Amino acid sequence: MKKSYSHARRAATMFAAACALVVAASAQSAQDDWTQKPYNQWTMKEVEQILSDSPWAQTRGKGIDPGVSVSDFPLGMSVDSEDITLRLRSALPVRQAFARLRQLKAKYDAQSDKAKASIDEKTKVLLECPACADNYVVTLSPAPGRDKGVPSALRQMSLAELKLNVTLTDERGTKRELVHFVPQKSQGDEATFFFERYDEKGAPLFTPSSKKVVIQFAPKIFGGRGTTITKFEFDVTKMLVAGQVAF
Repeated sequence: MKKSYSHARRAATMFAAACALVVAASAQSAQDDWTQKPYNQWTMKEVEQILSDSPWAQTRGKGIDPGVSVSDFPLGMSVDSEDITLRLRSALPVRQAFARLRQLKAKYDAQSDKAKASIDEKTKVLLECPACADNYVVTLSPAPGRDKGVPSALRQMSLAELKLNVTLTDERGTKRELVHFVPQKSQGDEATFFFERYDEKGAPLFTPSSKKVVIQFAPKIFGGRGTTITKFEFDVTKMLVAGQVAF
């Protein structure tokens, strides 16, 4: 009897493990679909995921706790009207997603070669991003489908004040200085932060051996919205493209 129970338990354990592997493999496959093709073949759903819930973007707010993905919410459930999205804007996949978004809105795939060339010329600056060569670029914008959320306090701060209240560090606390800031022009626009990419020795802050990208805002920037929204952490191991940190 004990032997029979042992066999049954072992079989159940093996079955559960096999199911877990299948689920994990399916989830990984779904997550990596966009990485298996050129950016100009990405679907709108893939673009939206990269720009709001990916290794380079997080959407957070009153109704979302840190570590909870917006994709975990039931279909049709609305997040708070003032939720925000933080993006590592200088990351190539993010730039490619914005370029592809412009293509999709222009119905690029159905256009003539001449029309495609015109669209390509307009998206060229998005892909090349000259400022990204020397800077880590980070943006705050209203969550997808929202028209507000970026703290208005940012527009009232000088660069000197922002340097004290917005930081970019790695997991060890090594910091890069904020060197430029472009405030949102209106409620629905994004605010853009530029941090030095290299130190005095010409070394970037983030390398394949890094563990985290940490962006932190002083609580006062977000007023009474609580502290859960002020710190964003990204796993560097998930940001590697061709063995290099995409940021």
